Amino acid sequence: MQSILVILSVILASESCCSGWSLWDNSNTHLVVTSILQEPFLMKVKTESAVKLEGNDRYEGYCKDLADLVASALNVTYTIKLVNDSRYGAIDRNSSTGWNGMVHELINGDADVAIAPLTITESRARVLEFTTPFMTTGLGAIIKRMPQSTSGFLMIFAPLSFGVWLSVIAVYLLFAAILYLISTYTTLENLTIFECFWLPIQHMTLQRLEMSPKSKSTRALLTIWWFFIIIVLANYLLSLNQFMTESEHQLTEVDDLLRYSDVEYGVLKYSSSYEFFQRSKKAAEARMWEYMVQNPHVFTETVAEGIERVRESDGKYALFVNSATIEYLNEREPCDTMKVGENLNEEGFGIATRQNSKLASRLNIAVLQLKESGLLFTLRNKWWFDRSQCNSYPEEEGHKHITLSKLSGLYFVILLGLFIVAALYSFEFYLRKKEHEKAIEQEQNNVHKRQGEDVIPLT
Repeated sequence: MQSILVILSVILASESCCSGWSLWDNSNTHLVVTSILQEPFLMKVKTESAVKLEGNDRYEGYCKDLADLVASALNVTYTIKLVNDSRYGAIDRNSSTGWNGMVHELINGDADVAIAPLTITESRARVLEFTTPFMTTGLGAIIKRMPQSTSGFLMIFAPLSFGVWLSVIAVYLLFAAILYLISTYTTLENLTIFECFWLPIQHMTLQRLEMSPKSKSTRALLTIWWFFIIIVLANYLLSLNQFMTESEHQLTEVDDLLRYSDVEYGVLKYSSSYEFFQRSKKAAEARMWEYMVQNPHVFTETVAEGIERVRESDGKYALFVNSATIEYLNEREPCDTMKVGENLNEEGFGIATRQNSKLASRLNIAVLQLKESGLLFTLRNKWWFDRSQCNSYPEEEGHKHITLSKLSGLYFVILLGLFIVAALYSFEFYLRKKEHEKAIEQEQNNVHKRQGEDVIPLT
C-alpha cells in the first residue's frame, strides 16, 4: 500500500506542476468519511482478541484503500464513520432531509464525504455531487451455483455412479454363476450356460419367463435377484427423472426467472436496485417489480442477508445486486454462487459530497488521476481476484447421483439372501442324498430279493 501511495504522489506532483494548480491546496485538514460495511469494499479487520485496533485501522477493503489514496492526494486526514442506519440512501419522507442512509448524513452535515459502493442515480445526483465513477458496474442476478447437467447420450448413465454400474454387473455375473452351479449339481434343473445368463436378464427387463425353475434354491435365488433389480431400477428411474427436470431448469438469462414459478427473486430494500425496478418501463422488468411488490418477503434488509438466503435456497432464490459484488462473491468460499445472464443496466459507484462543496472538483480530479494511473485497476485486482478462494466449482462434482453408500443396505440384503439360498441348497442336497441312499438301499434289497427267488431248493 505504501508503494502505491508513493507512485500516486509522484504522478499527482508532476501533473500539479504542469497545470499550475495544486491538488493539495485545501483548507479542510480533516474529513469525516461516511461508509457502509460490505465485502470487499469495507470490512472490519479480524484480529486476535488481545489486539485492539483504533480509528481507521479497524477497517480494510477497497474503499479503505481508496480513501487512503484520496486523502494523500488532497493532503488531508480523515476518519471513517459507519452510516448510522446501515443504508445507502433512499428517499424517506420521515427523515428531516427527505433521505436516509449516507445521503442523509451528507445533506445533514454529519459527514463530509461518502466513499462507498454508492450508485450514482438521477435522484441522488439532484441532492449530492458525485465524482466520475471510480468503478463501473451493472445490475445483475446472483443465484446458487448448481451442478452442470450431463446432456446427450451420457445422460442415461448419469443417475448411477460408476461404482453402482460396476456392482450391478458384478451381481449379475455372480447370480448367473450361482444359477449355473445349482443347475449343474441339481437334478431338478436342466439349464444350459446360456439359459443361466439369460434368465436374470428376463427378470431385469420384466419379461415373461420362458422357463420355470423347479428347485427351491433356484427360485429363492431368482427372487433375490428380482428384488435387487427392482430396487435399483426404481432408484435409477427416479434419479433419471430428476436429471431430466434439472437439465430443463437451467437459468442462463435473467428473463428465465419469469419462466419458473418456484424460483423467487428480490432486491435490497430501498437501494438503487430497488429504485431501478420501480422506475423501469421494460415489460420484463415491470413484471419482476410487480412480482416483488406482491411478494414483499423477497426483499432483503442487507446484502449479507440476501446472499445468505441465496446460498440456503438451493437454487430457488436469486438476488439482484451490482455485478461487482457478484464477481467478488463468486470468488469466495464456498464457491457456490454464480451470475445469471448479463447485466440489466450500466451504472457506476462515485464519491459523493454535499452540493456546492469545495471538495467536489478536487475529489473528481483525484479520482480521474487514480483511474488514468491504473491504481484503481490495481485495487480492483487486489480485492477481487488476487485473493480468489475458488480454483474449482461444485459442477465438477456432478449431480447427486446414486452411489454405493446409498445402496449399502440393499447389498446387505443380497448377502443375507445368498446365505438363505446356500441353506436351501444344502437342505435340498441333504434330502437328495438321503433319497439317493434310500434308492440305493431299496435297489440292493430288490437285488437280494431277486437273488433269493432264483435259488433252487434242494430235495
